[in-house]
Amino acid sequence: TGLFTNSLYPLQTFATDIQDYFIALTVKWLNRTNTVTGIRYADDPAVAYVELHNEADIFFPGTGKLLQLYPNYTRQMNERFAAWLSKRYKDDAALKAAWGNDLKKNESLAAKNIFPFPNYNGAMPAPRRVVDSYTFLYEFQNEFYDRYIAAIRKTGYKGAIVGGCWQAADMYG
Repeated sequence: TGLFTNSLYPLQTFATDIQDYFIALTVKWLNRTNTVTGIRYADDPAVAYVELHNEADIFFPGTGKLLQLYPNYTRQMNERFAAWLSKRYKDDAALKAAWGNDLKKNESLAAKNIFPFPNYNGAMPAPRRVVDSYTFLYEFQNEFYDRYIAAIRKTGYKGAIVGGCWQAADMYG
């Protein structure tokens, strides 16, 4: 019964199909012509900026727990993380050597079941798993923003584009 119950909004941090929906919605709005002024919104100087995502980002507290409510999205994210890790570690033995006990017994690159949202307690220096996870999540989020910005610019919009991502799950994020 939270603010975003029955809303797709919080899912856009990790669900690429929902991201595509929000990109399409924004592009449709920018390509719409204002019926009063006759100016397309992408060309209207009254549009001060386009905000990609207000407040929340992939590091927002609870994103990992929210993701786990959706098994298909969890599987997709785990698969992407495993592919990302496989580029850095040649096999599970190399990953285990880097992560130590932070790699759980049931997790493996082959099974593609490594969850990218670590339970991090703020200890410094951060464990290698946290560093890898946060780097992956940062890159994943930026892929979305890059796609979003490219679609906005394709409409001809020349104004400012901002992201209101003001929060991270902890000081390291």
